[in-house]
Amino acid sequence: SLTGAGVPMVLHRQVGAPVASSNSTSLAELVSYTLPANILTLGDIDIMIRGRQLAQGSNLRWNFVMGGTNILNSAISQGTYSDFTRYTMHIQISKMGTDRQMVTASFRQGTGTGSAAGFSGWSSTHRDGLIHNEATGDESGTLELVLQAQQSNSSQTVSVDHFTVKLIPDPA
Repeated sequence: SLTGAGVPMVLHRQVGAPVASSNSTSLAELVSYTLPANILTLGDIDIMIRGRQLAQGSNLRWNFVMGGTNILNSAISQGTYSDFTRYTMHIQISKMGTDRQMVTASFRQGTGTGSAAGFSGWSSTHRDGLIHNEATGDESGTLELVLQAQQSNSSQTVSVDHFTVKLIPDPA
């Protein structure tokens, strides 16, 4: 049973070095997972993404798609950076009513300076961001969740190292 009296349950987990990478200058899928039917009736979904970006350059644009609809688009661009950026993103999906969901993303980044790999030192450059949007999707069916990324130039690479989808059941 997925109704473990409010105890979180991992629905999907990928860990790798990396799980996925892209240097596409168009939106490209990095990671995805399809929620089973009726899963949002049980509670909230928490998605945790960790990764890194190498090379000097400028914007990395994120796009989160739920059930085929763009939900969080480009407002969580991480902006300019130096040699090496690590990021963590949490995306929370909460059911508000029939076929309505609130999707919130919090984003953190830390930017390294120095060597090309970014390990020789860390500047004080950090960025936190929060964005939310409303979605409409029939939660009685399956809902595909997709994280996409777009680089400003193809010499940059973004990687996802950790992707977890967790169900936070409503208390019994």
